[in-house]
Amino acid sequence: MPTMSGGGMPWFMSKRSKSNLIIFVFAMIFSVNLVCGASLRNRRASNLRSSTSVKLNGRIKEHHAEPETCPLLSYCICKSLQGGLDITCERVNSYKLKSDCETLKKKERFVKYFKIRLSDIPKLDDHIFMGIKIQHLYIHDSNLKALGPNSLSSQGNTLSHLVLSKNSLASVPTEAIRQLRNLDHLNLNENNITVLKQGAFIGLGKMTRLAVYNNQIHKVHSNAFDGLTRWLAPYEGSERDLIRLNLGKNHLESIPHEALIPLKYLRSIDFTYNRISYINAGDFTGMDNLDQLILNHNKIPNLGAGFFRGLDALTTLYIDHNEIRTVHKDAFEGLDAKLSSLTLTGNKIESFPSEALRRIHQLETLHMDDNKISRLDEDAFQGFGEHVKFLWLQNNLIRDVPAPAFQDLHSLEWIKLYNNELRTLHYELMEPVLDTLIHIDIHSNPLVCDCDLRWYRQWIDEEWNEIEEDWLQDTLCEDPADKQQHNIAQVPLKDMLCNEEVSDKPASIKDDGGGAISFKLDFSIIYFSVIFTLSTTLLCSS
Repeated sequence: MPTMSGGGMPWFMSKRSKSNLIIFVFAMIFSVNLVCGASLRNRRASNLRSSTSVKLNGRIKEHHAEPETCPLLSYCICKSLQGGLDITCERVNSYKLKSDCETLKKKERFVKYFKIRLSDIPKLDDHIFMGIKIQHLYIHDSNLKALGPNSLSSQGNTLSHLVLSKNSLASVPTEAIRQLRNLDHLNLNENNITVLKQGAFIGLGKMTRLAVYNNQIHKVHSNAFDGLTRWLAPYEGSERDLIRLNLGKNHLESIPHEALIPLKYLRSIDFTYNRISYINAGDFTGMDNLDQLILNHNKIPNLGAGFFRGLDALTTLYIDHNEIRTVHKDAFEGLDAKLSSLTLTGNKIESFPSEALRRIHQLETLHMDDNKISRLDEDAFQGFGEHVKFLWLQNNLIRDVPAPAFQDLHSLEWIKLYNNELRTLHYELMEPVLDTLIHIDIHSNPLVCDCDLRWYRQWIDEEWNEIEEDWLQDTLCEDPADKQQHNIAQVPLKDMLCNEEVSDKPASIKDDGGGAISFKLDFSIIYFSVIFTLSTTLLCSS
């Protein structure tokens, strides 16, 4: 009696037949959607014409909003957009900028983008934009050192984005920006700011994004961010508060805890490339809505107990390229419920921090690559591995992974183990994850072409996973017989002999002398494809 293969596919259906079936189903879906999409577009266009057009003597006249007309400028370039003017001034000085602004003022105009770059504007004069309504103002790489206190006063109602990057500002231009009551985004990157003073951003009550990346900030006063968060009413999403703060590439040596306390609705904060060498337990207390914390490229030597206490909503934590050697068992206290991505790449960790990670119950992505880990214990992922999908362990010193180590990784899809010191990966180790695994990298290891790697050779042959050819070419193993390196994808299974002590994969239809792995085709794809096609057809006919 014919039997079914492992995935519920008839025994007589070859791998090519399976592929052809999938291609046929998706081609059918594409054809239906192509026809249906054209029908819907025609119908919508017809409706649009009938609803937005006016008939005059049997003819249809379309209504179009007239774009604003560009004036003749002497030094800047003007383009007319549907939503306003686009002004670009390059290599101008203060006189040339003022001259063209005077031309623009002759008629009240709305400028969607006003871009000044690669220029020499040491000071932005008062009232220079009076009579012009600007939405996005960029003054980039223009030797800007100061702004007159009333240089932006005329833009209080219209300006939403202000970029003053790559200039020579020594401090936040508080007086000039305090009247920008509708400002949403302020970019002060690449200046010479050394201190964020008290009330530096007062008046900017609707700002949601603040970037002061690549300055020389070594101190943040406790009231520096006053005015950026509403205290009196609960947050309902309609009101705007600071939600993104970039303090990267400065000279901070510690977390400015007191200054951050008022930022109740902050969701992302970036401390990349600072000089932070320690964190106090409770430094982040009160930041109840923080979703992402970035501490890459600092000098943190260890992760102590309670370092991240108070970050109950945190989902993503980056602590790459620090000097971390040890991780306390209570280091991730408070991150139990929400943390899904943890990155500890490029540190000096020698022992896999299983005990500390057991506090994290929803972890999906774990980066432990570029450390000094030499082994994984049998219970390495016990208590937290159930939801882990992406596991990065490359560029370590791992010599051995005992067979039970992966038994708790029920959701694993990607694992990177390349550039370690592995000689093999036993089938008993990999068997618990093969049903979910779609990608594994083990190149640049001193692998041996013996029976313990039969499963991997079979896996490649059956095309289970999404292996990239470049990685395959680098995956070499040594033949015990001739002591030569061979591309594992080209080693015949019959030459990878097994003895009674080594488990082999169950045989499938394909067999070159050593058994092969059967691939489980998920028929839910076909089922949902058919349902989707029927639904689309009904939609077209309605």
